[in-house]
Amino acid sequence: MLEWLIIAAVVIVIAILILAYFDLADVLVDLITSLAQLAVAAVALTITLLAALLNAVKRLLKKQHNAILP
Repeated sequence: MLEWLIIAAVVIVIAILILAYFDLADVLVDLITSLAQLAVAAVALTITLLAALLNAVKRLLKKQHNAILP
């Protein structure tokens, strides 16, 4: 999976350099803001999934502590 992230980062950097070379600043700004929104959404999704996982583990441990089989 790390390889895919590296490939995606390289492609994004190349696209930004090509847009900067052809002086398409408005498209470049839109691309950077979209990538920033995507990064924020990915972090928020990761935090939400981690919270759900920890909640499930907490419920499972509580059931085991009360001697109730899942």
